[in-house]
Amino acid sequence: FLRHVRRCRLLLYVLDALDASGSGLSPAEQYRALHRELSLYNPEYTRRPHIVAINKLDMLLELEGRDATAARKAAEVQAVLAAAAELSAADPLLSTPLGVLGISAKAARGLDKLQQLIDAGLSSAGAASLTLDAT
Repeated sequence: FLRHVRRCRLLLYVLDALDASGSGLSPAEQYRALHRELSLYNPEYTRRPHIVAINKLDMLLELEGRDATAARKAAEVQAVLAAAAELSAADPLLSTPLGVLGISAKAARGLDKLQQLIDAGLSSAGAASLTLDAT
């Protein structure tokens, strides 16, 4: 499956705000794990432009309420950004996220902003794709 990433100019990491998979990982830990898997398969993939979407905020809202969800969303975004900065400090060639945002795919919240980030990322990745596809 990961060999198909070589054709991608932009990656979208979709992380689970509630860890519905039961792995016990926070979004920041999921980000690190995903980064590690990509790096093990092909370190070049970790240099690709990417966006991080923290999904299932609708479920968080149901469980925790509006104020707690807003605070947790902000904390999770900051934790993912900190994880990205930490990884980037260890390897300056790594790509840091073009954006990190909370979404609810089910409730269609945050998807407009996500689409804007994807469009901007694809536009800026257009010229870079020629060099990335050559590898």
